[in-house]
Amino acid sequence: VGELYKEVVQTAIEKSEPLRKLHERIARQELTAAARQQSNDLFQKLVDDDPQVAALLSGEIPTIIAPAAEHDSEPYKGLYSPTQFVLDKKFRDHGVDISIDRPRSVLGVTDVENEYLHRPDNRGDLYISLPTVRERFDISQTLVDGRLIVRFDPIEEKAAVGDELTFEIGLIDSSMPAPVTDTLTLRVIEAQEKKKIRKKQQKKKKKPRDKPRYGLPQFILLTNDGRPIADQQTERWPSGFSINDGGLVKDLGEDQGVLYKINYDNTYHLNYLKSARSQIEKDAITEKYITGMRLLMLGFEHAFGAARQADGSSNGSWVDDYGEEVRRLAARGAASTVLALAEHLPKIAASREVDE
Repeated sequence: VGELYKEVVQTAIEKSEPLRKLHERIARQELTAAARQQSNDLFQKLVDDDPQVAALLSGEIPTIIAPAAEHDSEPYKGLYSPTQFVLDKKFRDHGVDISIDRPRSVLGVTDVENEYLHRPDNRGDLYISLPTVRERFDISQTLVDGRLIVRFDPIEEKAAVGDELTFEIGLIDSSMPAPVTDTLTLRVIEAQEKKKIRKKQQKKKKKPRDKPRYGLPQFILLTNDGRPIADQQTERWPSGFSINDGGLVKDLGEDQGVLYKINYDNTYHLNYLKSARSQIEKDAITEKYITGMRLLMLGFEHAFGAARQADGSSNGSWVDDYGEEVRRLAARGAASTVLALAEHLPKIAASREVDE
């Protein structure tokens, strides 16, 4: 009777359309939140890691607001069975360090439909080639719009610091002759709190003073109709602006720096968004666009300031006469190439490393 009851309940859950939609909504929220949290720290990490960029900055640190997610995108349509599964490059190349006291998630890309792991007929399953992995970790998975997140939680009685497991991970169902997989290495490390304390102690010995923090350039988004982009501050295009423009720079006065106004409705940015197959990809493209524009406009503004200082900022100088036009042209040029660099340069570099 218990087995029959379990089967009836399981079938009801699997065929429940409200529960399926709720699962997809929660999973999409988790993915978006993770992407935005990562992007909020991206520019600061870039500044902290690169002294050449840090040298360009001064002033207060503004709040970085994640860009909006567009809600009018076409729904994702995946295949009945997957034909590929590829781990995110950082997991595939370097493996994953999992603290013994907390879970860790990995991300992979596939091309299967969202219902794959929950549909009643020919339900898909997470494939792991090494049985020891399931013995030492509690494993759960979430699949949304071609993104598979697998969560590994070490089992206290089974996993141990120093464990290192290399195995095939992927997806499979009964209609497939073989699973689609990629190779993953998991390494169990000591508890994170101990690791943090040890790092702090080492830092105190090596560095008498904390690492300085640098101000990040402030920005807002420009849209052709002034529409809001989620909680991001926006403004309507100024007179004479077009889809080809990349943005503007506004002087905020002495000791306040400048404000970068980035054109969200730039034609290159929108064309890249159209090529994205999911909302997560669109969010990532927008983050690359905004971060790249801030960085390129920062570099130009630094050069512009040096030119103004060399010129003496006297009335009637070329800086005063043509400064705004030069800034606008620089932003237009940056917008036309920044996403091409962000999207394709890492791939070209990676293929070059493979060839070598």
